[in-house]
Amino acid sequence: MVSVRAWPQLVAAMSSAAAALLAASAFPLRPPDHPMERLLRRREYLAAAKGRFVPQGGVLLQGLDRKDNAPPRLGFTCTKKLGNAVTRNRIRRRIKEAARLVMDGVATPGFDYVLIGRASAKTRSFEALKKDIISAVSKLHAPTPAADPN
Repeated sequence: MVSVRAWPQLVAAMSSAAAALLAASAFPLRPPDHPMERLLRRREYLAAAKGRFVPQGGVLLQGLDRKDNAPPRLGFTCTKKLGNAVTRNRIRRRIKEAARLVMDGVATPGFDYVLIGRASAKTRSFEALKKDIISAVSKLHAPTPAADPN
């Protein structure tokens, strides 16, 4: 048992940099499951909105080619039309997990993707949601038909 007088010294020792390193070594940082980054700033979402978009089942996918070879970046959002915060967060979590599982195989380096949740994403089966994301990305990257010059 620690005496009351020794308690501040114990706390000081526990909050030292050495103690922090010791505690951190118990929980090493693991590399992410995929090499994708996140869109975090509003201007990144606005830039992606200027690119192409594909509505598909439970999601609407926006994509923009950054014209570099950096890893693809992902953003997730839901509009307030979908319901309260609990509903929107549930939809966003389902889309994030589906994207985490499938985007490694379909995402192209140098692209920014924004997945916007739709109302059907709440009740749609998880497998169907994954297929929606795969289909939306493949449609986004499909060549657009050339405009008829006549």
